[in-house]
Amino acid sequence: MTCMDHILIANDDGQIPTLRCRPHEPGPLLAIIPSIFGVTPDVVHFAKTFAENGALVYAIDPFWRCAPGPLRIPADFEDAMQRMHQTDVTAVTTDVLAALDEGLTDARCNGKTIALGICFGGKIAANAAKHRSVQGLAAWHGAGLLPALDIATLDNTHISFDFGANDPLIPIAEVDAIRTALPKHNGSIRIHPGAGHGFTHRDTLKCHKAAMTAAMRGVSEIISALR
Repeated sequence: MTCMDHILIANDDGQIPTLRCRPHEPGPLLAIIPSIFGVTPDVVHFAKTFAENGALVYAIDPFWRCAPGPLRIPADFEDAMQRMHQTDVTAVTTDVLAALDEGLTDARCNGKTIALGICFGGKIAANAAKHRSVQGLAAWHGAGLLPALDIATLDNTHISFDFGANDPLIPIAEVDAIRTALPKHNGSIRIHPGAGHGFTHRDTLKCHKAAMTAAMRGVSEIISALR
């Protein structure tokens, strides 16, 4: 049975609140960097699901330095935007690296790692992949992803990127540029018709069930490949 708890991961400037979900048997470590709303109930659901699929999941709170905790989607949008602007992306990248290092010492980790960034977290997952050799990299409606990718290091990395066709924050031209830069991974870079930004925000009006399901399936396939 999946075990869920909350832990603190030490970093140079403090301790990172982290939701941990442990699988029954050792599997790949999946570090989740959530959207500006934090580790919300939808992220908890994803963490449990991926742990049931065999991953050791660490979902960090990127906003612990200024305004920790989950916010309501979409009611707390202004607060979420404010704390995003107060948050240093470089500092959050160090948090992800600390989570990856910590997770690799966990007895339920098989030594392989995956980074999943949701929205705001997408570019941070890509940044972390520049500093650690991850075997899987995933992003859901991740804005600003292309400049953060280190293309040369991703040939042998399992990729799963999901975008909405109607996302005002991520032009289709940007997705096409990612596909051009990562030709080997074209089949794992998906654009979902009818989906907008935030399509994985489960149980909200933003949610697009088909796109969310496909995005989850993409991550589950990486977990399966790395088990």
